[in-house]
Amino acid sequence: MQLTLRARLALTAGVATALAAVLVAAGLFVAVNRLLWISQVAGLQSAASAVQVRVERALEESARSFGVEVLSAGGLARLADSDAQTRFLELRVSGPGGQVQTPRFPSDLNTALPPDVYELDGRLLAVRPLRGGGRLAVLSDAPVLTEARRAFTRALAWLLPLVLALAAGLGYAVAGRLLAPVRRLE
Repeated sequence: MQLTLRARLALTAGVATALAAVLVAAGLFVAVNRLLWISQVAGLQSAASAVQVRVERALEESARSFGVEVLSAGGLARLADSDAQTRFLELRVSGPGGQVQTPRFPSDLNTALPPDVYELDGRLLAVRPLRGGGRLAVLSDAPVLTEARRAFTRALAWLLPLVLALAAGLGYAVAGRLLAPVRRLE
């Protein structure tokens, strides 16, 4: 099927506009995703620092009282629940004497990772070294990241076809006006 010159111009304008929209959308997605990641990590690091201070203090007090660093799952949960910033965190403390964790911390989660922040299935995990050779793992949901990605994908799924149709329609109208003198000559 042979397209008219007007249709080819409209199609070219539509494809060019859609390509530009995809490139702009990809750039925005990367930028917004990066800023959200930085914000979520900063919040987790701040909360993990607060919990780490409490955990180290509790371990030091148990060592003074009992001669050994001991922390129960209930005690760990109370440390996390002691303020609003850390209330929704799940914790695991591991060390030479074993490990203890809050009840909802996934038991199959590998926390023997180097100290850093990791993204795992919509959650953020911060692994931090404790004084005395132990390790603190702090797990937090990251709903902002997953919701932002979903919302962006939904918007893009609706916006791209709309932009393509609008660009093709405008291209067709503009091409008609540009080609009017050629039609008159014909």
